[in-house]
Amino acid sequence: MDSATAVGGNQLIFTNVSTARSPLFYLQGTELGDDVVVTIEVFETGTETPIGYESLSSTVDVDPSGVYLGTGDFTMTTFGANRAVQVRSAVLRDTEDSVHLEGQFLRDQAVRGGQNLTVPMLVADSNVIALPAGASGDLSIVGGQLSGIIEADPLTAGVTTISIANQPNASFSLPNNRSGEITATVRAPSVALISKDPLPQGSASLTFDKVTSASVGTIYVQGLSVNGATQLRVSAPGYSDGTADVAVVPSGFQLTGSFSNMSVGDSRNLSVRSGRLFNNGAFSGVQAVRGGQSFAIDVTSSDASVGAITSPVMISNGESSGTAKFSAVAPGTTTIQVLQPVGFSPPVGTSDADITVQ
Repeated sequence: MDSATAVGGNQLIFTNVSTARSPLFYLQGTELGDDVVVTIEVFETGTETPIGYESLSSTVDVDPSGVYLGTGDFTMTTFGANRAVQVRSAVLRDTEDSVHLEGQFLRDQAVRGGQNLTVPMLVADSNVIALPAGASGDLSIVGGQLSGIIEADPLTAGVTTISIANQPNASFSLPNNRSGEITATVRAPSVALISKDPLPQGSASLTFDKVTSASVGTIYVQGLSVNGATQLRVSAPGYSDGTADVAVVPSGFQLTGSFSNMSVGDSRNLSVRSGRLFNNGAFSGVQAVRGGQSFAIDVTSSDASVGAITSPVMISNGESSGTAKFSAVAPGTTTIQVLQPVGFSPPVGTSDADITVQ
């Protein structure tokens, strides 16, 4: 056949050939067999009269075939994009091979023209990963193609297997040195997430579409695990990947403002600010609360009879500060303290302060 995708026949004619090389043609195996004779003859166009060329014959073996998983074991995250699982078609070794075992993988080979293969797929735990129909799904390999894919959608953290349920038909078999089952591990992102927007919770991956300039846009990195480390990778077809290391450092909420003496009846605003800390626990710099996260920060006065403080202070995603109002009640000294939410550390020297009321 002169097309990789169309159904062939038992004869193929090329007309008006004017070069020493014939056009490309494809052989399509339809049943197992050895030493099938293929003959090339040259005639004058429109006749069956040979024109001086010897007939050329060759033999072709039609060997067993099968499909196997072209994707190996993989790990992904619950926030990650769907994973494409690939199945490939192959020719297998037959009984004529005295060196290798019958049924072993010989080479990848495209599905013959006019034949579309349907490969049923299964996932052992559809709560961890879902195929198009949940626990199952069909994958197609069309004529002329070497492979097909099926989408695996990560749902929850866990480990499961994805497998070829059955070969496309009875004449196919799994290569005995290739895999029909893989292990898929889904993890919840534990170090950081990324987002295009500072407000919503991020995900493990992002896609920027229709990029027409050297700058693709802003990426917000959201830390999850204190003292964790990960790497950001940016890729695009035709370009080298770009990477950046990310370290998640401790963070906390500090108290800022004027702590000078006050008179009874006076009031002033104090600020609570979010930020990252140095390794020694000192406040390093202001940083907004990550997307999808909001905090009600409790602020206390050690002696409410001296001074009262409004609490809690709300700091929402994308914000880095909130305001607490201190009111002087009676002479004395009180300590104003910011109580840290779970997972945060008090900045050394800046999470509390004394105020004297005269």
